[in-house]
Amino acid sequence: MKKIFITAALMIINLSVFAQRGNYLNMTVEERAQFQTNRMAKSLELDSTIVDQVYGINLKYAMQMDEERKSGTSRYELMTKMEKMNNSRNKDFKKIFTKEQYRKHMRQQQEMRNRMQERMGSGGQMGTGSNRRQ
Repeated sequence: MKKIFITAALMIINLSVFAQRGNYLNMTVEERAQFQTNRMAKSLELDSTIVDQVYGINLKYAMQMDEERKSGTSRYELMTKMEKMNNSRNKDFKKIFTKEQYRKHMRQQQEMRNRMQERMGSGGQMGTGSNRRQ
């Protein structure tokens, strides 16, 4: 449950960070996928031969997420589906990234999860309840 919540919250924070950089939430699905692809191409130093594949993967999951958000799915169900989509997306990336690119991508995701946990006031200690906000 905590992992699902953190994954969903991470994706929501990504949206809010992107929103600050270019009104991410008002972008079309295609524009969001392109924005993510550009960010990944830069941070992972992707060569031009796989950027189109990365865009295709990002577009596929952006479309799925958009459909889920519009469907009126409960927050818990949405978080669960977001985690499954993220896992599937990572499997797709693993097929096209080099080992080092994939490791870096996963490391970046873990770093975002860690930052999310810190923002939640738990200091990375999920489940202890000592610093949890009520």
